[in-house]
Amino acid sequence: MKRARLLVARLYPKAWRERYGAEFDALLEEADGGLVDLIKGAVSMNLQSLSLKTIVVVCATAGVMLATGIALAMPDVYISTAVLRVGPGVDPDRVGALVSAASKEVFQRRALSTIVEQEQLYLKERQREPLEDVIEQMRTKDIGVRPAGPGAFEVTYRSSDPAKAQQVNAILAERLRAGATQAKLEMIDEASAADHIAPVRWRVSVAGGLAGLGIASLLGAMRRFTRSKP
Repeated sequence: MKRARLLVARLYPKAWRERYGAEFDALLEEADGGLVDLIKGAVSMNLQSLSLKTIVVVCATAGVMLATGIALAMPDVYISTAVLRVGPGVDPDRVGALVSAASKEVFQRRALSTIVEQEQLYLKERQREPLEDVIEQMRTKDIGVRPAGPGAFEVTYRSSDPAKAQQVNAILAERLRAGATQAKLEMIDEASAADHIAPVRWRVSVAGGLAGLGIASLLGAMRRFTRSKP
């Protein structure tokens, strides 16, 4: 505990430690506990020794740098698209319901689990998360089925691997076509080569800067409070 207190003491401003260091070190050697109070004191002393401008600049810069690091680590995304059309003789008012019902049936957990295993998808995620969670992510975030004009629907699949995106989407589109028997779906466009969708990294950096400014505001309020105390 004494070693921890001595380490925390080094967080105090250098000028303050040079002036009161000897007396403070002697007090630490004799004192018991008080680690939380030491941390509070270090934060208070540093806030008082810094100008508000410095606090804002440091916090905003740190926020941007941290967020930029996170943004650069975000993987690129590739999306493949296939287009299907409802066959003749299908009631237009029932098209949406028929395709929605077919999607739920075709893309249920067991069917998607088979695709995940066969295509060796989500290898890293499967090491960290239960398969049920991985399948839910695949179903709700990576697979898309939406209208693409009168009587037409597009099936999309996104992945960090462009080849996998196209390959898996071809499987998904064909299974939907074969499963939606009542909608009599016809394939208009086979699964396309995957389009590159770069993550909007600058937004993450801006969010980091704003978070840094928020922390700076909080520290500024703490600084004014500590200075107002007798």
